Amino acid sequence: MKSVKRFEELWIWQQARILVKEIYSDFGPGTPGERDFGFRGQIQKAGVSIMNNIAEGFERGTDAVFASHLDIAKGSCGEVRSMYYSAEDLGYVSAETAEARRIRAKQISAGIASFIEHLRTNPIKKSKSQKEKEEKRRKGEEAESQRVEESKSQRVEESKCRNVEESGGDENGEGGERI
Repeated sequence: MKSVKRFEELWIWQQARILVKEIYSDFGPGTPGERDFGFRGQIQKAGVSIMNNIAEGFERGTDAVFASHLDIAKGSCGEVRSMYYSAEDLGYVSAETAEARRIRAKQISAGIASFIEHLRTNPIKKSKSQKEKEEKRRKGEEAESQRVEESKSQRVEESKCRNVEESGGDENGEGGERI
């Protein structure tokens, strides 16, 4: 699989863009569904959601977050398909148009599912900021470990000094009480 540098290179995003254009055309001026503002707005939002969640997830930088956004995009594909059944039943689009849109949405959904599977079964790609956070956390853990060790050493030394002072001698045990 070649490395993709921009979401615009993704087939699923390109197909989602085409679907959005078709949705807006199917419910635009002069169409039977143009005056059903609730229906029209909902199907348009669902179509745009597919496209935008692919783009947003890609830009977030990690495979786990990308896969999560793709889950949402896939759900929006189902919503568009379902709404085209209603659009057909309400006479807003022809049976042929509804079927063509459902097929495109199903193809996009299958592509998204495949991509999700790939992202979740391959090693996780981490963003630069995530790597920096992990490095910072690791260094912080090392510094904390060092502080704990220094604190232990200091307490041991303090304990030795107290013992010597209490016995009245020096560190080597000389000059203290004799039994």
